[in-house]
Amino acid sequence: MRKRFRIINTPKGILNITAANLFNTCCGTGIDGTFTSADNKSVTVEDGLITAITLLGPALTGFDSSSAPHVGDVCVDEPSATTTTFYHDGEEETPQNGDTVYTDIGGTTFPEDGWYSDGISWYQVTEGVVNRTLNCE
Repeated sequence: MRKRFRIINTPKGILNITAANLFNTCCGTGIDGTFTSADNKSVTVEDGLITAITLLGPALTGFDSSSAPHVGDVCVDEPSATTTTFYHDGEEETPQNGDTVYTDIGGTTFPEDGWYSDGISWYQVTEGVVNRTLNCE
């Protein structure tokens, strides 16, 4: 027999709490614990009531990058020898078109707009989003 649980005070915006997490909690007056919602929020439930909602940061991949926007001709000039670790939300090892790039692991700060290099390819960032990539080999 499958049990269905309904959390009465589910706020608008918390549409789907991962069912596997909820239904693995069994029996009792309430569903207690911390669960991850489908829209990347941590939801704490005590006695069947939501007591806290925390936005989880994006899952990010670190990569080496030039540390400042490039001034000059990309694919002609060598990238800056000064490197740092940036982070992106894409599925590849390095950022691709449409990925968002951050300067911090928490995903809160974008690098300055401009061209950057990972040592192999160049990518252009505008308001944190990669809108163009070039492989100059």
